Amino acid sequence: PLIVLVYALLALLEDSGLAPRIAVAFDGFFRRFGFPGRVLFPIVVSLGCNVPAVVATRTIEDDEERMISILAVPFIPCQARLVVLLGISAAVFKSSLTQAASVLSIYLAAFLVFLASGIILRELLFKRRAVSELVLELPPIHKPSAKVVWWLTWDNSKHFLRKAGMIILTLSVITWFLLNAGPEGMMVNVEDSYAAIIGRTLSPLGYLYQIEGENSWKVMFALIHGFIAKEAVLEAIVLLSPEAGGISEAVQALGLTPIQAYSLLLFITLYVPCLATVAVVLQEAKKARYALLSVVYMVAIALLISLSAYWLAVLLL
Repeated sequence: PLIVLVYALLALLEDSGLAPRIAVAFDGFFRRFGFPGRVLFPIVVSLGCNVPAVVATRTIEDDEERMISILAVPFIPCQARLVVLLGISAAVFKSSLTQAASVLSIYLAAFLVFLASGIILRELLFKRRAVSELVLELPPIHKPSAKVVWWLTWDNSKHFLRKAGMIILTLSVITWFLLNAGPEGMMVNVEDSYAAIIGRTLSPLGYLYQIEGENSWKVMFALIHGFIAKEAVLEAIVLLSPEAGGISEAVQALGLTPIQAYSLLLFITLYVPCLATVAVVLQEAKKARYALLSVVYMVAIALLISLSAYWLAVLLL
């Protein structure tokens, strides 16, 4: 439904003549960071969901600028990440002012990373230092044709379902298997699953945030679970604390300090949004190496910023 809605709105903007005018209005600001003005559409859509936002980069005509936008747009926090931010911050931070400040500061950090990524990707990946000039003819504003809007929406939606749908289905089956199967067969207890084994293997990453013992692999398991869909982070935390009475109690059972929680929220916000986003990046980029680059780049940036924030806070406080 989100994909169809976004395609319909983009078709309305294009066919009405409004899209080029919006791009011209914001072109000057975004050019400073290596983006064309048309990147505004994916940014706005990303606040709801990153999947249609990546699709919305189709309004960008230059191939390299579109690729930069595809790789950078997933940093914009979606609604699913907002749910996780609110759930964990409400459980860890006692003051409502602290909760609001933590969420707002993480949103600001994500937007700054997005803007910085435009410069980084342009100069390192494509070796370009200037954005192409925005040259377009402004068509007259007119009432869009319902027939044209429907045709564009349906044609693009079919293409998405056919291409990305199979990728999402395949990866979802693999992830389901990791969560429900283990060395001894199908698991009733998630702690014996392959996903839990992977979580324990990655538990040394938790030690970088000084998260020790069982809590370390549980946090890693939640992050793996969040690769499917970001709100699944909370689901995994509750799943591993069956005695807890709700999300707040389950989060508190991890024994995270406010600094650890804030650093992990930074990581959760900046690393891969969800499995569907990776699938649509692969569909739109048409090359597996760009989808892989997207995952590696986002995880590396998330680790760098969250660990820097954690140890800086530890040293100062």
